[in-house]
Amino acid sequence: MVKCCSAIGCASRCLPNSKLKGLTFHVFPTDENIKRKWVLAMKRLDVNAAGIWEPKKGDVLCSRHFKKTDFDRSAPNIKLKPGVIPSIFDSPSHLQGKSKKLHCRKNFTLKTLPVTNHNHQLVGASSCIEEFQSQFIFS
Repeated sequence: MVKCCSAIGCASRCLPNSKLKGLTFHVFPTDENIKRKWVLAMKRLDVNAAGIWEPKKGDVLCSRHFKKTDFDRSAPNIKLKPGVIPSIFDSPSHLQGKSKKLHCRKNFTLKTLPVTNHNHQLVGASSCIEEFQSQFIFS
């Protein structure tokens, strides 16, 4: 099965010639704290569950979402440096120039999860709700 990048709007696929083109694919970290930082950086919501998207086993991000300085190129296989967070994400073309707010039901609630701010520092649940609340329009 061909692996596809999990980032919204990214069409990268892990094909036999991907590495020759300089494209690598990276599984989500097993460390829950770092994995949560990756998910928050992606700004991907799970519409079906009305919450933040959670990666499944085998989900990957491609190297296009990391800075060149995020990679350890000293070994034969290019790896991510420990603790790096993906930071390069483009808005999907159909959302560019439009409001990025999502319409939700009035009784929508966010799960209170331990999260980090843009500086990757742990913040409280109330800060999390305030930070993400701006992404929703409550009717």
